[in-house]
Amino acid sequence: MVTRTKRVVAGLADLVDGLEYHYPGEIHEDTVEAIKAALGPMDIYCIAAGLHPDPTYKLGAFINPDPALRRKGIDTLKRGVDLAATLGAHFIIWPGAEGYNYNFQRDYAHTWDLFVEGVGEVVAHAASRGVTVFLEHKTVNPP
Repeated sequence: MVTRTKRVVAGLADLVDGLEYHYPGEIHEDTVEAIKAALGPMDIYCIAAGLHPDPTYKLGAFINPDPALRRKGIDTLKRGVDLAATLGAHFIIWPGAEGYNYNFQRDYAHTWDLFVEGVGEVVAHAASRGVTVFLEHKTVNPP
């Protein structure tokens, strides 16, 4: 990520003043200082929830049917919020991996409740840390 950041800075620093990174895959507590050093005149504008590429969360983080994995996912995202707070950055939640593909695949009402509760917990944590949260839409293609 440091090499990619340097490449972006070299090509776009005169056009863009901040970048977005996904937590914990692209940026985390062990890489943040190196990324900040590579940013030059730019900053970290947003940190985005980035659990969707992790196969652990193939059934979602906020809505995972396994309570332990759901808790782990929410706690991980709260740590991402904490990192955003230390950087003065915003936090993005993209619920693209939170859902299901077919009717009757999941109990819709229960799944929705889990999603709202999980997002609410992360957003409340962000509010307590002074971090603005952006909810990125999930495009749905109607049948």
